[in-house]
Amino acid sequence: MSRTVKPGCPSRSSRTFSADTMALLVFTDTTALINLFLVRQLDLLEQIAPGNGRWTQTVRRECLHREKRERENPLSRVQLDGLTEAVDSVLGEPLTPEESEHRAIRDLRRSMASPGDAEDQHLGEAEVITIIRKRFLEALLVTDDAGAAKHAQGNPRCIDTWDILRFALRKGLVSEAQLHQFRSDLRYYGRVPARSFVHDPEEFSRWLHR
Repeated sequence: MSRTVKPGCPSRSSRTFSADTMALLVFTDTTALINLFLVRQLDLLEQIAPGNGRWTQTVRRECLHREKRERENPLSRVQLDGLTEAVDSVLGEPLTPEESEHRAIRDLRRSMASPGDAEDQHLGEAEVITIIRKRFLEALLVTDDAGAAKHAQGNPRCIDTWDILRFALRKGLVSEAQLHQFRSDLRYYGRVPARSFVHDPEEFSRWLHR
């Protein structure tokens, strides 16, 4: 199920996700896909941006790897069986880098890496960012990796799982009670970002209505 991607202009940096941005392509990296899967909300990607959801070959491979790793860890709270199949059904066939994009992907991955990182760590985010830039796509990147958002430098514009969920609340796709449950669930799984409002229920409620 391949899709034709139309070229556009690179977008500017913003944490805002609104009705004005729904026409953009919405790429999602492995971190955000896992979080949406854990709270059973992957379908929001299609509901919010119908026909415009995208992912890449390396992100799909990372999802398969994470499924296997968590399955083989008897102490893991995070069970991801069915993750890749679920994303396949929502986002369809992943985009594949062109030959001319590989060097830029590797260069960006190296700039994102820290000492001790695995050779392929950050590769998915680097691939997404490079494809968006090289193909001049008008797109958002949904990522819960603060380092990836920093290296994107506004091109592409980055948002996170919580921005998606808050927008879904405003569209009536989820309730506030559900969002508080999602917050509790992701805290249980140890998948809470360094955004202070997520750690306090009252601050979280205030943030939802800003």
